[in-house]
Amino acid sequence: MPESFFMIAAKTLADCITPDRLDCHALYPEQGLLREVSVRIAANVVREAKRLNIGRMIPDDEIDGLVRSSMWFPDYLEYTAP
Repeated sequence: MPESFFMIAAKTLADCITPDRLDCHALYPEQGLLREVSVRIAANVVREAKRLNIGRMIPDDEIDGLVRSSMWFPDYLEYTAP
């Protein structure tokens, strides 16, 4: 895995931290934004992979949607006690 993937991920994560979180000396975005932050990181890593000619050459306008549609979503069955 190219080192640039880690740099892109770190920069994207840092860009997701809001000024009010920084004022509180937080190092990460709010936990409730985990899925959105993950989408942004993954999409930017895909863009970097494309720039390096690694993997599938996904059109730029399709990357965000593809990343979102590929994410696992917890869809639990309702439990009913016997």
